[in-house]
Amino acid sequence: MSCSLNSKIPKILNIEGIRSDKSLINAFSKATPLNSTQLKQAEDDFYNSLGINDPVFKQFLAQTFDTINNNRNIFSTLSDTAQCKHSIGPEFFGQECYLCGLPILPRQSVDPAFGMNDSNHPLYPECEHVLPYIYGALYLNLVTSKEAFNALPESIKQVAKMEYKWSHRCCNQLKNQAPFVKYSNEFQFEPDYGNIQCYLQELYLGNSAWSKHFQESVQYLGGPRPNDPNFFSQMQAAAGTHLPNLNKTIYDITTAVSKVTDGEKNFLRSIVIMSYLKYYKAIMVPGGVANLSDLKSSITDDVRNYIIPAWKKYKGTFRSIETDTQYIN
Repeated sequence: MSCSLNSKIPKILNIEGIRSDKSLINAFSKATPLNSTQLKQAEDDFYNSLGINDPVFKQFLAQTFDTINNNRNIFSTLSDTAQCKHSIGPEFFGQECYLCGLPILPRQSVDPAFGMNDSNHPLYPECEHVLPYIYGALYLNLVTSKEAFNALPESIKQVAKMEYKWSHRCCNQLKNQAPFVKYSNEFQFEPDYGNIQCYLQELYLGNSAWSKHFQESVQYLGGPRPNDPNFFSQMQAAAGTHLPNLNKTIYDITTAVSKVTDGEKNFLRSIVIMSYLKYYKAIMVPGGVANLSDLKSSITDDVRNYIIPAWKKYKGTFRSIETDTQYIN
């Protein structure tokens, strides 16, 4: 993008392509969990790589790895379109693309260049994850089936729905997991307003391929024609008009997520899940062994600077849970 997108999320959590890694997802959903020896290796290597000398933290890691090892529902096998339809319903004519604020056209409509039922059309409706996919999987409830979604408590269902929005293909593909969120000092998500503004500037005025697709198609959505001498000034104004709406969308979902999650606990859990998946691929997927060294090299000082204060904040809570559990038993 012509402006600079800055990620405030530790690199270890920015797992590019994890969702498209079919070998990992298939192995994870179908294969047996790691055995006790493999699980112990993952725990020990992760603990030693972090360099946190705290037996209570190691106990937390062991419990978290064990929980993840027996949970095969991290990924949704449904397509994005199916996830949207089961949660917020199908797209409809006049509904706005949440990313650009302009109408979504019916699939059967036709413009001179493409039929809208062509999924390659820049304006084709696509289901968008408001939080990047993996964060939606960790912090919310991704739609794994219509039955499972309908069975959720209503309060959780309403928050989960906020993860899904309809968008134009070009708007969605330009975003492509761009980080609209960052972690606050309390290890909760908050909007990254700089990145949101950057995205809209690139969409409406930038030079990337998807930006150009959008700018060439905007006339079919009631926007200016590209040959209009005032085209860019009108596009600049449109981007500025939509900015508060997109800011509010991201603010609403981060606020809702923060109210129903324990920030530092879920942050630590996120780190462990991503690490577990790398270990799982290294051990269980043919050709994946290189990821063991990749994992260790990804635990940098920057990652430690995030994890250590998160653990210090959560340690007292973890101790009290352990004490209560032992008392009950």
